[in-house]
Amino acid sequence: MQLVSFQNMVKGKQFDIRVGEYRDPNVSESVYRQNKMMRSSISCKGWLENLLEHQYVHEHIAEVDLSQGNYQGINLNYARFEDVDFTSSNMRNSYLLGTKFERCSCDHADFQHSVLIDADFRNCSLENARFDHILASRDLMNEQHAVVFGVRGMLFQQANLTHASFRNAQVAGDFRGAILNGADFSGADMTGSCMFKRDMNLVSLNESQRQSIRWVEEEEHGCGIF
Repeated sequence: MQLVSFQNMVKGKQFDIRVGEYRDPNVSESVYRQNKMMRSSISCKGWLENLLEHQYVHEHIAEVDLSQGNYQGINLNYARFEDVDFTSSNMRNSYLLGTKFERCSCDHADFQHSVLIDADFRNCSLENARFDHILASRDLMNEQHAVVFGVRGMLFQQANLTHASFRNAQVAGDFRGAILNGADFSGADMTGSCMFKRDMNLVSLNESQRQSIRWVEEEEHGCGIF
């Protein structure tokens, strides 16, 4: 979506890219949505706290204050948030498959027991956020639908994870460039994760966790998680 041709395209206030049968919403799926008809913080917060089934999948929400909200159990699969404040919000037991958070503040947010496969938190503030018992592994196969989830893993590059907690989490994350001071990975399965070698002595990990992580130099780019 960074292509000049896309940026120069004349788009309506609501823009949706779909794949599937032409102009048939029943057999097509949204893969990218841009919504310039934004709700106010109050109305957006109330809308999300209603926990409407399947209403938020692929939604685009930007520049609103959703802090201290109760969104427990919400389905935000493939939604995209830009410059949104989720500080101290309850997101426990939620579905955040492929959800993208761009420049969001999630300090003290509670994501415990949520599904966060392929979630993207790059450049977000996540101080004291709780990711305990989350499911965010890679290469998970759904045989019934012949679909593989967890293609790239969670993305935390350049995120602030100071004192964030991943206790007993199943997380395959790209932590390159993240601030990891005081982050707690006790009991976490880190298989498929990636970190800079400079952080090897900064993060408290057991030997099994260290062996499961790919440690790379800062000049290395490939990690097998994208």
